[in-house]
Amino acid sequence: MQIVNISEEEFMNLEKYVLPKSIINREGVLYVLPRKEQMLLKRFFLTNGRPLNNKLYTLGELIENKDIIDIEELVMPDALASVGEKIIGYTMPLIDSINLSSALNTMSIDLPTKLEYLKQIGTILRKMAEVRNTTKVKDFYLNDLHENNFVIRRSDKKVFCVDLDSCSIGGNIPFGTKYLSKMYPISEVPTKYNGELLTSAGGEIVPSENTDLYCYNIIILNFIFNGYVPHLKINEYYDYLEYLISIGANKELIDIFAKLYQLEDNENPDYLLDSIPEFITKANSVSFARTRTKN
Repeated sequence: MQIVNISEEEFMNLEKYVLPKSIINREGVLYVLPRKEQMLLKRFFLTNGRPLNNKLYTLGELIENKDIIDIEELVMPDALASVGEKIIGYTMPLIDSINLSSALNTMSIDLPTKLEYLKQIGTILRKMAEVRNTTKVKDFYLNDLHENNFVIRRSDKKVFCVDLDSCSIGGNIPFGTKYLSKMYPISEVPTKYNGELLTSAGGEIVPSENTDLYCYNIIILNFIFNGYVPHLKINEYYDYLEYLISIGANKELIDIFAKLYQLEDNENPDYLLDSIPEFITKANSVSFARTRTKN
C-alpha cells in the first residue's frame, strides 16, 4: 500500500483545513497538503490499538478496491500518511466545496437546488448497490451516512461523499455512526436492523442496505422537519407522517418513510423528491408541534 511520507518540519507547518463551526470532527484533524495536486490529510486522534487497526484495514480495502468500485462521487483515500515512521492518517483529494449541511440551511439557496443535492445522494446509493450486485465487493456500505459527510463542488454543484474511513467494507468491524444508535428508535426494530453487535470500534448496528437507506431517508426527513427526526419516538414519528399527509404530502413518498420502522425493506425515495415543494413550507417541526398542542 502506498504511503505518503511527511517530515516533522513539513507537518508542523501544514495549514489546517477549516470546517464550518457546526461540524465537529471527533476522529481527527484535516490539513491541506500542498503537493503537485493539493490533497487533504486526515490525521487520526487514534494512535494505537484495535480501533486504529480497523481504520487502517478499512483504508486498505478502499484503496485496493478503488478501481473496482469506480464511483466518481466517492472521495476515496489515495494513500496512508506517515510522519517519521509512524502512520498518522491518510490522504485524499481536496475538493473546493461547501458542506451539504451548510447548504441545506442556507436561505439564499433555493428549494429546487437543495432537492437536487438530496437526489444526488440517492444516485450515489444506487451506484453502490450496482457495485455490490456486479462485483466482488459485496459488503460495501457508507455506514456513517449523514449531512456532514457530503460536500458540494462549487464549480458544478456535484455532490461528493467524504470521510469514507468509517464505511463498511471487507468484513471490517462496524464503526460508530451518527444515526445508527441504540439511543434512537431504530433499536426497537432489531430483526430489521441487527442491533446485537457491540464492538470496540463503537458500532452498535450492523451496516446494510437497509441502514444506508434509513440514514438517507432521515437526512431528507430532517430537511423537511427542520429538526432532528431520530429524536422522535416511533409513535411521534408516525404522527408526523400523518401530519404530512394532512397538508398534502405525496402519499408514495410517505409510504417509503413509513417503512423505516417496519419490517419491510427500506426504499430509495430520490425519484419522489420533486414532490416536496408542495408542502415543505408548511411541514416544519414548529408547525407540527403546534398541531400536537391543539390536539
